[in-house]
This record gives sequence, C-alpha cells and structure tokens, in this order.
Amino acid sequence: MERVLILDPGYQPINEVTVRKAIKLLFRERPNEKGRMMRVAEPVYNDAKPREEQSIIVRMAGSVFMVPRIIRLVHYIRRKMRHSVPLSKKNIMVRDNFECVYCGSKKDLTIDHVTPQSKGGKHSWDNMVTACIHCNQKKRDRTPNEARMYMKRQPIQPTISEHLHSRLRALGLDTVLDEFFGSV
Repeated sequence: MERVLILDPGYQPINEVTVRKAIKLLFRERPNEKGRMMRVAEPVYNDAKPREEQSIIVRMAGSVFMVPRIIRLVHYIRRKMRHSVPLSKKNIMVRDNFECVYCGSKKDLTIDHVTPQSKGGKHSWDNMVTACIHCNQKKRDRTPNEARMYMKRQPIQPTISEHLHSRLRALGLDTVLDEFFGSV
C-alpha cells in the first residue's frame, strides 16, 4: 500500500500516512486568527521534475486524482510526544530492514527471540530480531552461540528518528527526500 510523507512547516519529516488520510489533509481547512478559512496542508513538489512522477494516481468515481507523495503541514500541530518506538512485530522488521539478521534473506520472515523464552528470554527490543523461517527453525530453542549462528548486527531499541528514517527507507521515500533536502 502506498504511503505519503508528512512534513512539518519547517520541512522536517513527521510521519507517513495512507493516501486516504493524505487526501483528507489536503482538503481540510481551519479558521486562522482572523476567522478566515485556511488549508491545513499543502503539496510539496520539486519543480525540476514532472508532477506525475512525484504523485500517486488515484481513480475514484470516474475521476483521476494526483496525490503528492510529500505533503507539508501549514501550521504546527500540538502532539503528544512519544518518548520511544512501540515494540511490535512490524517495528522490529522495520528496524532490521525486512531481512533475516542471520542469513540476509528477505523471504518468509518471522520474529525470533535471541534468548529463547523457554530459557528466560524477554519480549524486548534487544532480544527480538527478524529471521527467516529456515533460520528460525534451525536455531530452535537455542541461543545463537549454541546453534553456531551469528547475527549480522546486534538488536537495539531505535530512537524515534532512526525508526522514522528506517520506515521511509522501507517505503522508498528516502530517495524522494534526498532530492528535496539532501541526505536524510
């Protein structure tokens, strides 16, 4: 499913949303301090490239719409600050770039507990990794050292910024950001 990158008024990435939510943001308005209605968000395009290349084509009710891949909020929105990335299967796979930490495969992925739960392993960022089914079955209920399987990188809890950049990379939006703002 295609996603749209949301930037704050200072062009810093905040989040990525579904195309449906992006359309809602583009058409939402709110009153300003003088009572005039103003848009909440605006599209962001690179003038050096055709807009068709920077948009997602949506067909609805016999019409065709171009939804920009990047939207900038016009005003800052007060948000509850999240202090850490929530632990979930999806977020672990995002952290591990959707590849097995043992062999590098990108097929048939699952989650593996580095120290098995049967041996007291916890359900935590530093004890869970992405593994393909083959490696997970080969490791069974042993530690990587016992199974003579070695991880390409150690599992850590990502910061919110690291997690957002990993999600953008997984969605292929990091290259779009590079075109606009330089290296992410």
